[in-house]
Amino acid sequence: MNKIGTTLSTHLFDGDRDGPRVIECRTSVLRVHAAPWTRLDDLMVAGLPATPGFYLLTTRSKTDNRLCVRPGEAGDVRRRLLEHKADASKHHFEEVFCVTAVDLRLTKDDVKYAESRLHEMVAASTHAVLEVNQIPPLYSRQLGEKAALEGLIEQSRDLLYVAGCRALDAYRTQSPQVTDEREDPDVEIVDFTGAQDDHYLSYDGISAWGYLLADGSFVVRAGSDMRMRENQALLPPIAMRRRKLTQLGVLADMPGLQDRWRLLANVRFPSPLLAAKVITGAHISNKGVWQRLAPSTRILELSL
Repeated sequence: MNKIGTTLSTHLFDGDRDGPRVIECRTSVLRVHAAPWTRLDDLMVAGLPATPGFYLLTTRSKTDNRLCVRPGEAGDVRRRLLEHKADASKHHFEEVFCVTAVDLRLTKDDVKYAESRLHEMVAASTHAVLEVNQIPPLYSRQLGEKAALEGLIEQSRDLLYVAGCRALDAYRTQSPQVTDEREDPDVEIVDFTGAQDDHYLSYDGISAWGYLLADGSFVVRAGSDMRMRENQALLPPIAMRRRKLTQLGVLADMPGLQDRWRLLANVRFPSPLLAAKVITGAHISNKGVWQRLAPSTRILELSL
């Protein structure tokens, strides 16, 4: 489907292309304020409002030069960014990009939803990583509200791109297919081996447990949650494996919960990363998403 042409305008606060700038579009209610992190005060002078908004703080990794991103939101985004400026643990950031509305239509719930979606987009990126690998639960919205918010988030991506933000670039295209995402839905039900090397995953409100095998494959334990929702960036081979689990009859509805299934059997995957993608329904890029459990919290057996 062809997109309609759009004109976006950039105001350079002091004439410096790399300094504080404000990006707007006549057909959008959103506005982006962007600046080097060291010039945040100038961004305040440029008119950053004390209203609900969401933002991205970015820097480059000193080890592999990848873009490290910290999405955030606030009911008063101006005050929140000033709080960040006073926090020494955030002095390493290089750029700030903040999205607000020219009117008062964005609410606190709206920007919390947008923050979670930005986390998902960065997590699906091939060249950017989340500084904190924890995605906030997606705020529940009515169907009409959700559609409107998704439209605004799409508009914000164009504005952020013009502002110089590259954190969401790779989300626009599908990642190259990698070995553990081939078409063969290679998942199998296995018996519990008594392994003690347990790992834990927490994502968007769900919890899962699993353990590594000697060949590098990974078993997700029976009793784990499996997220129903699938992110837009999820690749077809991952979705195919999720369908296979449904066909195998190892997913059960959970009374009172509409966002997850209960896994009824131990399921082996070729790798921990692939297991995480199938369980969460998200294109996770961080191999460390499974956290090692302390010996005192390891699970010896799950009875259903």
